[in-house]
Amino acid sequence: MACKTKTFALLAGFLFLACGCADQVDGSEPPAPTLGNKPEVKACCASEPAAAASENQAPEPPALENSPSEEAESSPFVSAWVEPVQRPAFPLDYRMTNHEGTELPLDSLAGKPTVVAFFYSRCDNENKCKRVVSEMARLEEQMRQEGLESSVQIVLVSYTPAYDTPAILKAFGEKNGIKFLDGTQILRPRPDDRNEFFETLNHAVSFYGKKVSVHGIEVILIDAQGRIARRYRTLLPDMQAVLSDLTRLLAEAVGPTAHLEGR
Repeated sequence: MACKTKTFALLAGFLFLACGCADQVDGSEPPAPTLGNKPEVKACCASEPAAAASENQAPEPPALENSPSEEAESSPFVSAWVEPVQRPAFPLDYRMTNHEGTELPLDSLAGKPTVVAFFYSRCDNENKCKRVVSEMARLEEQMRQEGLESSVQIVLVSYTPAYDTPAILKAFGEKNGIKFLDGTQILRPRPDDRNEFFETLNHAVSFYGKKVSVHGIEVILIDAQGRIARRYRTLLPDMQAVLSDLTRLLAEAVGPTAHLEGR
């Protein structure tokens, strides 16, 4: 009987060491679970249920630092408004061709507040490129209603210059509502410059040869000096908010020289 008791005790001790808590004995980490084989929670590891509960706990929503009466200066989808002296430069040292077939330097955009968005005509996601262009068409109409079409600019840039010829760009824009008012252009970069341009801009897009592998949604606001004031990412912004930001940039551009008008 004593022999059986000792045997049972030894067996129980072995089972305790083999139940998944090897890191408590020799300091090593337990093996990672393989996909498709979800490990059972071991009752002998008192810390495991607590860890699981912590992982399953919903994260607390981020608190807004801005007062309710003010536009939120930043969020996961909208960057904070950058003050003029801190604004990074938009990469304007490239040449692109517009929807009319005219090649122009990007620094020709300087002088007016500009909103820049990105697309390509072969995009098959209805909620991405087509919607980006149609939302820019809405912004263009809002600018016309406010009498701002000659004071601010809308620029759309194609991801696929090897395919998106000026004729294709113009037809795609018109099909999605673009009227090509005074300040509206669709541009295609030089094929050899495309990758470098988007990398310099730190824009979320990757390419497979001439094709687009994956891309995000981004709208960039540029001031009259060609500097980036704000980025909207992942989600398309409300065009009224974008128009408000453009008006804010326009006020910056005309404010310091307003006293010279009429001279």
